Amino acid sequence: MLLLALFSSSCMTPKYLPSSENLDVNTHGSYIIINKPNNYSNFFKGRKSISGELISIENDSIFVLSNYSHNCELILKKDVRDFELLYAKPKNYGLVAPIFVLSTISHGFFLAITAPINIMSFIIVSKFEKKEFTYDNSNISYDRLKMFARYPQGIPANVNIADIK
Repeated sequence: MLLLALFSSSCMTPKYLPSSENLDVNTHGSYIIINKPNNYSNFFKGRKSISGELISIENDSIFVLSNYSHNCELILKKDVRDFELLYAKPKNYGLVAPIFVLSTISHGFFLAITAPINIMSFIIVSKFEKKEFTYDNSNISYDRLKMFARYPQGIPANVNIADIK
């Protein structure tokens, strides 16, 4: 039971991501995780990755509102090893999990077999649900990735990057 509670709490998504029903009315960019290349010394101020809201993609750079610094950070495309983009909130099965596992009480002696099977089934379904709303560098180009930015056509001239929060 503790395992289920820990698992469901670790799957938190950013609050600004829309539900799958409201994709067309979102005013924020999608959530992105960008990883540095191996053996790159001063990338992201010593961090291995940067995550946050995708603000814009320009010719040779990416702007991300960092969850770490709470400021817009510029990342050069040539400095990106890979990325993962989450564009909508996956379904949350957190409330269903305890009921699903507790339902195995009626299985009597077979509880020792069916409870672990139910837990594994729940974990697999939850993982696939998250992947449903995810892209990565293997299945989307930077040109298509622009569609998921707050400013898909570039940051407007009247917007100061330092003011984006």
